[in-house]
Amino acid sequence: MKENLFKGDFVNLPRKTMQLNLFLFVLTTAMLFSTITYSQNTGIGQSQGNTITGVVTDSEGFPLVGVAVLVKGTTNGTVTKLDGDYAIEAPAGAETLQFSYIGYQTQEVAIGTQSIINVTLSEEAVGLNEVVITALGISREKESLGYSVGTVDGDELNRTPQASVLSSMQGKIAGVQISQTYGVKGSSMNMVIRGASSLNSDNQPLFVIDGVPVYNTTDNLFNQADLGNAISDINPEDIESMSVLKGPSAAALYGSRAANGVVLITTKSGTGEKKGLGVDFNSSFIMDTPYAYLPVQNEFASGQEGAFVFENDAYEFWGPKLDNGFIAQQRNQDSPSELVSHQNNINRQQNFYQNGWTQVNNVGVSGNYEKANFRVSLGNYLNKGIMPNVDLKKNNISINGTMNLTENLEVTVMTSLNESSSGNRPNTNDGFLTPTRAILTIGPQVDMSLYSNPETWWMPNQEGIVQTRWKERWNNPYLMQELATTSFDRVQAMTKIQVAYEFAKNLRFTGRYLRSQLNQRAVNQRPWDTVDSRKGNYDIQNSGFREQNWEGIFSYNTTFGNFDLQANAGGNLRYNYRENIHNSTTNLVIPGLYTISNGGPGSVIYTNFLSKKKVISLFGQSSIGYKNMIYLDLTARNDWSSTLPKENRSYFYPSASLSVLVNEMFDMPAWVSLAKVRAGYAQVGNDVDPYQLQRYYNFGADWGDTKRASIDKIAKNAQLKPEIATSKEVGIDLSLFNNRLTLDATYYTMDNKNQVLGISTPITSGANSKLINAGLVRSNGWDITLGTSVIRKKDLSFDLGLNFTRNRTTIVELADGVEYFGYNKGYAYFYTYPGDQVGDIYQAPYFKVEDPNSEYYGHAIIYSNGKPERDRNPENFEKIGNYNPDFILGINPNVQYKNFSFSAVIDWRSGGQFYSETLRQGKNDGRFPEYINGSVDYDPNVDIVQQIKDNPEKFSHEWVGGRDSEYGGFEWQDEEQREARSYINADGEKVYVNDASFDVGVREDGQGGYIENFGGPGTIWLSPYNAQKGADRYLASANLYSATYVKLRELSITYRFPKAIVNKFNLQNASLSLLGQNLFMWTKHNVFIDPETAYTAIGNRNEPGYEFYSVIPRTRSLGVKLNVGF
Repeated sequence: MKENLFKGDFVNLPRKTMQLNLFLFVLTTAMLFSTITYSQNTGIGQSQGNTITGVVTDSEGFPLVGVAVLVKGTTNGTVTKLDGDYAIEAPAGAETLQFSYIGYQTQEVAIGTQSIINVTLSEEAVGLNEVVITALGISREKESLGYSVGTVDGDELNRTPQASVLSSMQGKIAGVQISQTYGVKGSSMNMVIRGASSLNSDNQPLFVIDGVPVYNTTDNLFNQADLGNAISDINPEDIESMSVLKGPSAAALYGSRAANGVVLITTKSGTGEKKGLGVDFNSSFIMDTPYAYLPVQNEFASGQEGAFVFENDAYEFWGPKLDNGFIAQQRNQDSPSELVSHQNNINRQQNFYQNGWTQVNNVGVSGNYEKANFRVSLGNYLNKGIMPNVDLKKNNISINGTMNLTENLEVTVMTSLNESSSGNRPNTNDGFLTPTRAILTIGPQVDMSLYSNPETWWMPNQEGIVQTRWKERWNNPYLMQELATTSFDRVQAMTKIQVAYEFAKNLRFTGRYLRSQLNQRAVNQRPWDTVDSRKGNYDIQNSGFREQNWEGIFSYNTTFGNFDLQANAGGNLRYNYRENIHNSTTNLVIPGLYTISNGGPGSVIYTNFLSKKKVISLFGQSSIGYKNMIYLDLTARNDWSSTLPKENRSYFYPSASLSVLVNEMFDMPAWVSLAKVRAGYAQVGNDVDPYQLQRYYNFGADWGDTKRASIDKIAKNAQLKPEIATSKEVGIDLSLFNNRLTLDATYYTMDNKNQVLGISTPITSGANSKLINAGLVRSNGWDITLGTSVIRKKDLSFDLGLNFTRNRTTIVELADGVEYFGYNKGYAYFYTYPGDQVGDIYQAPYFKVEDPNSEYYGHAIIYSNGKPERDRNPENFEKIGNYNPDFILGINPNVQYKNFSFSAVIDWRSGGQFYSETLRQGKNDGRFPEYINGSVDYDPNVDIVQQIKDNPEKFSHEWVGGRDSEYGGFEWQDEEQREARSYINADGEKVYVNDASFDVGVREDGQGGYIENFGGPGTIWLSPYNAQKGADRYLASANLYSATYVKLRELSITYRFPKAIVNKFNLQNASLSLLGQNLFMWTKHNVFIDPETAYTAIGNRNEPGYEFYSVIPRTRSLGVKLNVGF
């Protein structure tokens, strides 16, 4: 059993971190209790005078949620609830209530002797004065911004509980592409803003939580298991709002960290809540149900040669037909017997996978008083996966509070601990440890009862030493899921201590200490007799990341004449530390004893890594507004980085943006609420990692008593510079028809230069490549957000939100000697040449008839082995696709009817392709039902040669035939072959397997002509396995599929309990929701693969476009959620 949550956390955290967080916990708790005591002593929050209630609606009688209601002349205030209702205490002598709401005219109402005051607010004829959080936590009116900022509030994020806050963002923000890299909850989420423009990094944005930058990467694989993003550990229920700074213009104040965009997360702190104490609680339960599985054939047994012979240890399934009287000796059987099908094999995927479930509980205590506000929250997340013995646990505690010590002095303390852990995460790589691969590669003739029963996992009298196997090169997925585990414990601690002092009117200084720390312990163990680890394996890794920021900002706001000025200037001192200690052994002396000390001599590898980095920054920002119609923003930042050479370590990042409110400058129709045009220019960077300036020693396993060390063959460069991204964007913002139709549209272009590339060098120099700054990557595209309020009536409303994303990234130039950028995997080449778009997919084509005047033009050239051959000359590679989408569209409908509300998130990705190695191998292995016969159908009653000549496009580059005559096979023309491909069945009868097949094409006759390989005379006949191999195995286009899909990601139906019921139980509010996740998916292709999960690990990046065994069953999730406020 695992240790108690925070006991384990504090054991893993360094002592200083533990002491600091304990101190902060005590300090914040003291603030909380002093706040309560203060409020009690001063009477804050106590009922005095009259209690006034009412409902606030718009001009059409529709209730308004979030209207600020204030007793004028006091600090007593509240906001309207979901039904537009409010309740507020009016002290004796109070005369007026003030009602204010974004986009509506402020209204004041005399109290008099009234105890019920209902108000109707009128829309303003001007644009929305929405306030958003921008860089460095600076609050700005959205209408004044010269760049695009995407926002999502906490309620939208938490409609349906997700394993990651990034999952909650999918389909909700324009310009952002978020994908889950594997089909199991807790897998890494890949988030790219406005396209992947860096060739060196994983293109993940910077995440900043309440001003604290936090560590996040998609490169968190350990021993082929994905341990998930660290950003996914935070509690979504703590989030008040999120702002996505999409381009450099928005993110320029973050300098060398802003090239990939910035995500600002603001957590709840008690502000905006009702006066006094409040408690909110929610609990949800979701059931995950697999409903569709990868189709596999269950008619033919193991074998490669054909249906006439059984090959027990063959990896392929082209063997004898089951239930057809074929007698053979199988492993783990005493004597030969008929090869038959088994129901437990036919249903092996359904039996292996299981229903999963997720339970989430959260409680928060908040206080809102005249001098202080705070919020304390606890969260718990439990998930049982759809795979055996796969789980995920999260626990969160967060404290956030602010106290006004004097009229001019304010102190804010935020601290949170987030723990994520799992007893086992599934292997996601392409090895034999992948459970999806193991369950699919079982021979259809195998009785699964021997392998699903733990009592027969091991050979008799060899428990823990020799696995029971149906063939040699296979791991029992049931055994591996229980005993070959990858576990982890990860603790993330964040702290902010902030002091703000107002020196004079409009002049304020804010000082902050910001700290984030992540510690992760990962352990992998494998028992004896595991494929590729015959003596077992044990790996243990302790890794840590720590960042500290000391930051000071002076802020000044003033108005002079027709001008408004907002200015900020400050500096930042940042320290980054990374450490990794990794020990492993592949030779366990005592089976089942998982310790490093049990590693056999010479098998233990000890590695460790430590890096430090220091960055000093100065920055400034000013915003000048003229008559609330023209706004000019200017920012500047200079970074000095310790990872760069002294003469190159200073970099300046400027930005400028302009916004013009056209509706304020000119008289416009009354139905135009806002018309704004904007433009921005900025430069940001992407810093260089530590230790890139010179080479260091790498150590391997000891050679007996001898230590082994080597120098990296990649030469470093002491003159490296950071990447520089220069961005330009223009956009328009419209709000029409009393804000019933809104539009935010942006066109952008970004040039990213100084890419760090490796060029080849002569090995005589001591290295085979060298890092240099070169290359230019250009991105451009659109992100558009459209909001409509289709129906707005008292009891019924219908809102529809659309967000559109389109991006194109092109490599403009590379370094001299670098022909392309990319990689090859499987039989696909993911190469991008200068002038082409990132994401292009190529293949080595088959040699074919090139003469357009030939009757065989376009047919494959068949060689003496009966198969076509590939042209491996890169100059002749064929472009067959691109993995990037043409566009992404998020659709967000929201309907409210009386106390019911309905919301959904629909995600549509259009265009792009992906390569599936799963399907390539499955075809090659004869694993799929559609590969029982040839890759193309033909009419057995018509001459096959004539069919091919009449329809060459249908048959070209295909294979014709099948496993026997019933499935399209031809009779062997050679009598010796015909006899060899026969067997005696259980009744003693000779059965001829007529499975002659061929690859369609022509052979060169040596005299400039061709010999037809069309099934007539001169055809080279092959077994079905070899014919398929020649046609499909080596041709990437045969395994390329459309990445277009439409997904219903979220669905929620919520019922808000009426006020009468809520009041009866002394509650503030209560609601019950029915939840759905991934209820529907449509794909353009006709195969099982989910295009979203087509990712593979290349170096430190998860690259899209390549899929291998990401074939988790399609799963629907249904659940309920209860929200209660006290």
